[in-house]
Amino acid sequence: MIILSHEHAKQRIASNGHVFKEQEIAFHNEEGADVLCLKVAQNKDVHGENTCSLTTGYYVGVDWIDEQHAVVVAPKINEDAAHTDYITLLTSCMHVFSNDIKHTDLFEIKFDSPYVQIEKHQDLLSPLLIAYFLQLVKAIVKKGIRKSYYKVENNLRSRIKGKILIPKTLKKNVFKGEALKNYCAYDEFGPNNTENQILKKTLLIIRRFISGFPLFNQQLGSSLNLCLSAFEQVDSDVDVKGIASFKHNPLFKEYGQALELSKLILARFGYNEAIITGRKTDKVAVPPYWINMPMLFELYVLAKLKQQYGNAVNFQALGSFGWRPDFLLATEQQKIIIDAKYKPRYQAESKGSADDIRQISGYARDSKILKQLDLNEDEQQRKPVDCLIIYIDQSASEALPDDLLQTKINGLVNFYKLPIRLPTID
Repeated sequence: MIILSHEHAKQRIASNGHVFKEQEIAFHNEEGADVLCLKVAQNKDVHGENTCSLTTGYYVGVDWIDEQHAVVVAPKINEDAAHTDYITLLTSCMHVFSNDIKHTDLFEIKFDSPYVQIEKHQDLLSPLLIAYFLQLVKAIVKKGIRKSYYKVENNLRSRIKGKILIPKTLKKNVFKGEALKNYCAYDEFGPNNTENQILKKTLLIIRRFISGFPLFNQQLGSSLNLCLSAFEQVDSDVDVKGIASFKHNPLFKEYGQALELSKLILARFGYNEAIITGRKTDKVAVPPYWINMPMLFELYVLAKLKQQYGNAVNFQALGSFGWRPDFLLATEQQKIIIDAKYKPRYQAESKGSADDIRQISGYARDSKILKQLDLNEDEQQRKPVDCLIIYIDQSASEALPDDLLQTKINGLVNFYKLPIRLPTID
């Protein structure tokens, strides 16, 4: 097992005679672009011995680099910083998860690859899946869980309902001397449909899992109990094969991502509560996965902005050419285009990245975006709109200041930057 202490780093390891295949492991996003997660390269040291260098991007996760060696990339942005408190990070921004945010943009799981044995505290996938899933189910519960007609089979005494199942009636009743009973199949209307059964089975597995993590249970227990209470009249005895092949009704959009997450969580835990119950080890087996930390950082910043400004914040508003700035802040006092950058380079650089500046400058000249900031044509022409880059800095505060535009970026008009700190483990 090779452990990299943090993402966006380069580490040289001794090959010990082993030849690692040079390769690039990428994250495949919805737009079809591949983003570098890990690069493996062969080198020689000053003594001519083979070494291997591993270069990581801004993604954390677990993956195989060959049949014998796996690598773990942990979320630690700075060399001298404490490790990120991943559970607090997730729970602080989970309320902004929604159907508008695709889970395929946030993480990638390789269920077809062999599982990797890691330490329990290194498992970042399970908390992410659970936090994301619970927020989606809470949204369903808030609207009311779906009721529909579903097939029921019952052994009824002295009455008939629906269709008599003759083979079962003969086998279970007639041949056993129960002449007054009929095994019947009929439709019933209620919440006990397949969609809700899958969600409840997933909730029960989550309850088993988080019971072994006191902090996680403390932070998510109330959300889990709220969801389970809404599914009280729903069975959880659903066929595993049926889950894998189940297709949800597209008319109920809010169920779509929740059921997709259900399948991922159930596949992650092997569809079996007993597997979780019997675990008394510090090791867990996880499928190879990668988590998009820049996207998670965006959601963290979104949660902070929503907490401070509420509905005045517009997330990923659509502009011209398909442009989508991270955030638009439109209050009576402030009109700001905000971009979240998961890049520590802004701590030291007064000017920042030229590519980032060009990108945000394009947003600031897009009339479609400016209209969503409630700027009329006269205001658009009068002066450049304020632009802000919020970046990660573990020496800064976790809270946003009242005045977001404190630090100007040198050489640019109405361009500012603001550091924010991720929660860390003491």
